[in-house]
Amino acid sequence: MGSIEGHEGSWAYVKGGMGTISEALAKSAREKGVKIILNSDIEKVLMENNKATGIRLVDGKEISSKIVLSNATPEVTFKHLVDPKDLPENFNKAIDNIDYSCGAMKINLVVDKLPDFTCLPNKDQQKAGPQHMGTIHFENSLEEIDTAFKQAYDGLAANPPCVEMTLPSAHDESITKPGYHICQLFIQYAPYEAHGIAKYNSKDGMELDLPNKSNMWSNDNAKEAYKNVVYDRIEEFAPGFKASIVHEDVLTPWDLERIFGLTKGNIFHGSLNLN
Repeated sequence: MGSIEGHEGSWAYVKGGMGTISEALAKSAREKGVKIILNSDIEKVLMENNKATGIRLVDGKEISSKIVLSNATPEVTFKHLVDPKDLPENFNKAIDNIDYSCGAMKINLVVDKLPDFTCLPNKDQQKAGPQHMGTIHFENSLEEIDTAFKQAYDGLAANPPCVEMTLPSAHDESITKPGYHICQLFIQYAPYEAHGIAKYNSKDGMELDLPNKSNMWSNDNAKEAYKNVVYDRIEEFAPGFKASIVHEDVLTPWDLERIFGLTKGNIFHGSLNLN
């Protein structure tokens, strides 16, 4: 899975962090005369005779254009920025039927020492070894992954969760201060409509104190509880991991939607299903 410059099964890190890709794209665009306006929320895509003619910003300013491109989700673009009345009925129906289920959650961390895995202990607490260079998965079996999916299908945050870890600072020391490392966690499965955390190795769900099975991500205590479920999972394989955390950025599916505009927290703008 993955390919970089002809090397199959490989991933790559961007020197300086992912923001350098945005900066490179912006630099290239500006060299070709593109004007980039930042921090300007769009209120509406302007339409005339069923054709986009420009945009209106939240501050009321209008910008005309022969072509309007959107990299927002179809839900945001065609149900919030464009008036559905300006679109064909069959197209609106297709937009309504897009499946945004995903179940992904992100946690970005700063740690003051590298994870020390029991299967391959660190020779140096600050210098990265080969065990820190790739994509690290915390699962004991395929059955655990299957169980996690089934728990999410039943509306529960998976326990134990499937956790994927990357340590980009192991490759690029420029993205953090000396003595610290960037640790990124990708967690599955954390459904958007979750109403509780599954019991460990059990099909029976652990109900949280939420009224009428309301969404757990709206409850700070539930968010905190599941964050610790994730940390405890890593702790099984790398004792001392929790104590190494000095900063955290926890992004539930609700946070991914609220902050980045990803409908239902789906990182692909729609489920990657066969249909």
